[in-house]
Amino acid sequence: MEDSERWGAVGCIEARQSITDVALFFGVNHSVISCLWKQFQTTQTVVRRPVGGRPRVTTPRGRSIYCYCSQADSQSDLHTCDIYGYSVVRLKWCRGHGNWTVSDWGNGIFTDESRFALEPDDKRIRIWRKQETRNQPQNITEHHAFRSVMVWAGISLGYRTDLHIFKRGSVTAVRYRDQVLEPIVRLYTAVVGPTFVLMDDNARSHRADIVDD
Repeated sequence: MEDSERWGAVGCIEARQSITDVALFFGVNHSVISCLWKQFQTTQTVVRRPVGGRPRVTTPRGRSIYCYCSQADSQSDLHTCDIYGYSVVRLKWCRGHGNWTVSDWGNGIFTDESRFALEPDDKRIRIWRKQETRNQPQNITEHHAFRSVMVWAGISLGYRTDLHIFKRGSVTAVRYRDQVLEPIVRLYTAVVGPTFVLMDDNARSHRADIVDD
């Protein structure tokens, strides 16, 4: 901030404006205005203290834009810097398909993967049993080598796929292509035709090059 802006910020605070409002007005972080106000209360001046090293090469406008973009990034509001996330694209897609009919939605299939834990995280199972019955067969719990399982399924109007279980490990692009797209989705595409729409959760394995090919 230039000296004129620093004095202006102090004047706003003396006019009973909050530090948060002043920081938003000047497009800087809350801590900048807070430190500036503390400096004024201590030294009665807001002039930048002399520092060593090379002088700044950025312009006041460049510093203002940098602070503005930094604040927008920290608030996950990237569209203010012309950087759009997936949420904006999804909203645009939803608005563009708001007039779809039931038959239009019947051409799509919604899919998702989920991981289910087969054992408690603390490896403890709470049960009640009588004394001296610990080793009876009904009180013995069999433990498996794996503690979670990944499954995939799809659903559409009037149809649902079988539950596919991925044996061991997570879903990679190769496994997604070989175990889901080829044997399941491709058959569904052939039935629906060119209007088929596959809805997934945009996971990394779904957007891999081998999947697009």
